[in-house]
Amino acid sequence: MEFTGAPIIKDIDVLAFTVEGLEFFQETINVQPGFLAKTEFLVKMQTIDLHVTCPTEPNLEYQKKYGPYSIEILSKKIDAIYTSFHMSEKIRNPKRLFKRKMWVFKQLFELFDESFDLLLVRMSKMIPSIYCKAINILEQAESRIWNDNYDKQTIKYACLSMEIIRKVYHRIVDILKEEKFLKLLSYDLLEHFVTHASPCMVSKIRCLRWIEPEVAICVEPKCNSYWASFWHPFLKRNFKFSSELCFIIAEYMPIKISAETFLDYFRRRYNANKGYFIGRAFEIEKTHVFRNGEYLNKITIVFP
Repeated sequence: MEFTGAPIIKDIDVLAFTVEGLEFFQETINVQPGFLAKTEFLVKMQTIDLHVTCPTEPNLEYQKKYGPYSIEILSKKIDAIYTSFHMSEKIRNPKRLFKRKMWVFKQLFELFDESFDLLLVRMSKMIPSIYCKAINILEQAESRIWNDNYDKQTIKYACLSMEIIRKVYHRIVDILKEEKFLKLLSYDLLEHFVTHASPCMVSKIRCLRWIEPEVAICVEPKCNSYWASFWHPFLKRNFKFSSELCFIIAEYMPIKISAETFLDYFRRRYNANKGYFIGRAFEIEKTHVFRNGEYLNKITIVFP
């Protein structure tokens, strides 16, 4: 039985920054000398989800594939848990507050775990935020458990919560090898991913349109290691070389990662002075205003 329907196209913010100067809006406005000017960039990635129809009657096939909830019920449960989290902020005792928050996080991530495939198909925009939340909770909880004087029951609650959070974290890491999800990560999340993931997980990072130099420095040794290990048995199996020689050759096989900032990528693909693309790589929207003695140019870019 098929439960998916028409595509749902949305977008997610992945990068925002400001560039001083006149470079990026000269073809649309005549800037008078003596005034300040800046351009604000907002970079988005397009997401394509699918409508998911939940049967009105209990359906084992649906539950096995997407979990126990429809998208409407799942959204309401997530909202209710977030409301519960905000209500817990009223607790004044730091230890009770920590225990309560960890218990709420446990409920939230159990929900994510139960409906993980539904999130992937219908709410892919949530994957980066869940990944970010898991990273922050695990780092902060581990630090507090070791550094604060908590009783055994509080530590038990925290460890139970961290167990399900780690499970969801690793499930997300497993799907980030797909371009569909990898491209949705912000710079900070991408840097965390390539720093902590295995060589196999980061081996396909070249699918990204641009790779920031700092990320390239982190990922290149892992990529080279993975692809050298990939080519070594191939060479040994198909050529009458020694294992040592095959390994030396395999080390030269990986293609060097080409690093560039987003701004360099943008300059390479779009001539801002003349307003045309070098290959249609993205959609662009430009607006400009003159306010408080300053020219402000806003450029929104959406990648498919």
